[in-house]
Amino acid sequence: MSVALKKIDGIEDAKVSLNEGRADLELERGNRTTLVQIREAIRRNGFTPKGADITVSGTVVLSERRLALQVGGSDALYLLWDAPSATGKVAELGNAALGRKITEVIVEGHVPEQAPASGAPRSVVLVKTFRVVDH
Repeated sequence: MSVALKKIDGIEDAKVSLNEGRADLELERGNRTTLVQIREAIRRNGFTPKGADITVSGTVVLSERRLALQVGGSDALYLLWDAPSATGKVAELGNAALGRKITEVIVEGHVPEQAPASGAPRSVVLVKTFRVVDH
C-alpha cells in the first residue's frame, strides 16, 4: 500500500499500518495532491478509505453562505465546520480572515468519511485549529 501511495505525484513519504488501518503521508511543499486522489489509490488497492486528519493551507472564502477553504494551487474547496472539541473555531477563523483580508491560512482538522453518492454534500473540514500566514 505504501508503494502505491508513494507513486502519487506530490507524496514524499508514506508509512502504512494495515493493522491500525492508518496511512501517514508526508507531502512535498507546494504539491497539488488531492484527498480524492489518495482515496482513489486506497480503493484501487482493495481498501476502504476512512476519515482523514489533515493540515492544509488555502484562502478563506464564502461558499453556499458558509465559510470555506479554497486550497491553494488546486480546485479543492472544503466547507468549514467546528470540530466537536473546538466550538467557535470557525467563527474565530472567519473574523480573522474576512476582517483582515488575509491571503493564506493553515487549517488543521478532520475530513470525515463520506459515502460516494450522487448529491452528496461538498467535502467538509472539521476545524480543530488554524493559523494565519503573514506574508
